[in-house]
Amino acid sequence: MKITLNTVAVALLPLLLASCGGENSSAPSAQRMAMHAPVPAQHDANEYRPLIEQIFLVYSGLPPAVADMGRLSQAFQKQGLPVSALEWLTAYPHNDAVKQALDEIFNRQEVQLNFLGNDNTFVNSVYRRVFGRNAEAAGVAYWAGFLKSGQLTRPQLALLLSLCGQNDDALAATNKLAVLHKLYTLIDEGGRILQSLYSGNDERAVQLIDAVDAHTDIASYQDKVRHYVDSLGSLGGAVTAVRRYYGYSNQEDSIAYGAKYLYSERAVPITPSAGTVVFGATPQSVSWTRNLSTDIWNYTAPVSNSVAMIIMSARFHDSPKFVGYAIPDIAMLCQGTADKPASDVLIPSQATPVISAIDLAGIITGSHFENCTQQGSQQRLEFDSAGNLFLYGADGRTSYTAAQVSAALVGKNLTDPSDGKGLMLRAYRLPKVNTSTMVYVFVTQHAGTLGLWSSEPAE
Repeated sequence: MKITLNTVAVALLPLLLASCGGENSSAPSAQRMAMHAPVPAQHDANEYRPLIEQIFLVYSGLPPAVADMGRLSQAFQKQGLPVSALEWLTAYPHNDAVKQALDEIFNRQEVQLNFLGNDNTFVNSVYRRVFGRNAEAAGVAYWAGFLKSGQLTRPQLALLLSLCGQNDDALAATNKLAVLHKLYTLIDEGGRILQSLYSGNDERAVQLIDAVDAHTDIASYQDKVRHYVDSLGSLGGAVTAVRRYYGYSNQEDSIAYGAKYLYSERAVPITPSAGTVVFGATPQSVSWTRNLSTDIWNYTAPVSNSVAMIIMSARFHDSPKFVGYAIPDIAMLCQGTADKPASDVLIPSQATPVISAIDLAGIITGSHFENCTQQGSQQRLEFDSAGNLFLYGADGRTSYTAAQVSAALVGKNLTDPSDGKGLMLRAYRLPKVNTSTMVYVFVTQHAGTLGLWSSEPAE
């Protein structure tokens, strides 16, 4: 008999629930529960609220919008779905409605931007989201193994890990869920105006929940939640806005991670002159300031140098005078020493990935940066009318066929013939402000060196 993925997942789940609990946990009782498939029952729509809040805590770190809660709870009720996370995990492999519902929430763009990266990075991101800490190396390897083997999907594993907390981890997850519940309740009870003011783009709400840990006094912390909700109704009040990015590092593999710029934004637009940026496969937060007269960006340590490109910014605002309003569309952040440099490139989530060489036909780059230093004009990428690539580097020209380029754009690295090492290539396009022109941006990685290329000449 052929063993299917669903069969494997069903057989694994009791073992996983037991192993994530440890010897002194309540996992054995969870194991017994997991052995029984849920029996469809008619539940009140409100009974789904705790489940939905838990899913949103794990996937987005924020409570759902009130309208989203209503839509999802009514849909789950109509389909007769179970009401607990444990039952959903048990049903996921064989219940198409449960799988579709969980995958749909997980595959939202705002959720995916929380979990960019490889399987190891994903596991650590879930730990940080739910338990507020980095995972141990052994735990990362153990859980990522189920993803690499295809025995579990990311939506499954993320929800499963939220049930696996022990001791302080369990308390942290419980406290975060309590704060999320309080925040949602206050917004729900605040009426339509308050509900319309709540935005998942306000990073203060994310930070409010992220700051909760095992030792948080929930009773007193509710004052902070109320203060945040009250601030939503303040006319012209500031919110912490966030812009999200795909990040690439010269010190990690070629799979992108999630990054974000944070800054204060008011109802009356003003150019942000300070904020923070969170970047790196292991996230680090760095403060930045901006000289509005010279448009020079400065970052605190460990960032020692940077490159900022403004391409599409004014598309987010009503007037061309706000061209410099937004934070960088493209950023390169550099740190480390001359003999051991480290660099990251951030590409905005609004950029469109290019996955076919023919879509790059005729493109020639006009600028190239490595370690935040502009390289000579002789170093460039040229694509002919068929999408074949000619890479002009310090050592001469290297050619790649369109088929090789297309494969590289979706993850199969090119090979540098000079040393036989892999050459990563990623491409994105962005609309240039106030024109119909598309700007093409490329990220390369070879032998520990990250390259940023643009079809626009350097300013």
